[in-house]
Amino acid sequence: MAWRIEGRLLVVVHGSTSPANLEWQRFLKEIAEAGGGSHFRVLVVSHGGGPDGGQREALIRAVGHAPAPTAVMTDSPLMRAITTALSFFNRKMKSLGLAGDDAACGFLGLTADERDRAQALRAELEVELGLRSARRAAPPAPH
Repeated sequence: MAWRIEGRLLVVVHGSTSPANLEWQRFLKEIAEAGGGSHFRVLVVSHGGGPDGGQREALIRAVGHAPAPTAVMTDSPLMRAITTALSFFNRKMKSLGLAGDDAACGFLGLTADERDRAQALRAELEVELGLRSARRAAPPAPH
């Protein structure tokens, strides 16, 4: 799991497994320190992994009173089911496929600059987790 917070943008990328509990606690602490709540626009990209049951409960306790608009991009049936369960606590949550960048950014109401930054952060975090090569994540060279 890797994440970045920039302004109101929170981008989270999960690999194929659940995060360690210590990592999840650090994530929740950082969200709280950044102000937490509904001012965030959250883009979650899951390559099959995500929070386990206890971690989801901690998330609900941490932000349940003010959930943020959240787009979860995944092709995993399990993660889609988890997103459906979490949507009972956050009505501003939507599940999309891994190729749904434009739809996710539209759902979150991101500006053009935020869309570009969200896509760049996703690529950086996927490289950090070894889910994509740095060469493939680099922007195209100018002509």
